[in-house]
Amino acid sequence: MVFHLNDGPIHRFLPYFAPGTKRNLGILDKQTLQQELHERHEQFLQLLGRIPDDAFFIPVAEGKWTPAQQLDHIHKSTGAFNMALLLPKLMWKGFGVAKRPSRSYEDLIADYHTCLAEGGKSTAKFLPADVKLHQRGVLTAELRTIIENMCKRIGKLSEADLDKYRLPHPLLGKLTLREMAEFTVYHVQHHQKQVEVAIQES
Repeated sequence: MVFHLNDGPIHRFLPYFAPGTKRNLGILDKQTLQQELHERHEQFLQLLGRIPDDAFFIPVAEGKWTPAQQLDHIHKSTGAFNMALLLPKLMWKGFGVAKRPSRSYEDLIADYHTCLAEGGKSTAKFLPADVKLHQRGVLTAELRTIIENMCKRIGKLSEADLDKYRLPHPLLGKLTLREMAEFTVYHVQHHQKQVEVAIQES
């Protein structure tokens, strides 16, 4: 397919870091997590927002998701984490407390790519639906609200809380809240890159 983006060439996004690329972010503190979550998801939405409707619902390549489905997948995954952040600490304890330090951003993403290389795929719960035209604006607005609320909830936790409590990830197992937030920062870039590559190759 051929993409014709609205308003000219692709906006100059902050760089995507592919596996093996050194970014040297290390452990992301609360403030950095909030900033990265906001900026990365806004970049994703800006890119999608420039794809016209006639291309938004067409797969970026044979067997691949449409841009609309990429949006729905990110909406579902961020929504699940956002809701989990509303749980009381007593329920978080049900997943066990961490007995190791949180991994760095780089180590976590390396582990994620290992899972993908071994055949890991999105579980049914997070597979995108067949998005309709009238849902485009709704999903976009809801994703912005999800990320805003996520950042607020992370801001109310202590750094110790982020390293103590855990949540289950479908591919990576139990992650600390910090690791889950770090994954969320990367995850949207991973899917943004898929759209960018399709645009550049069209």
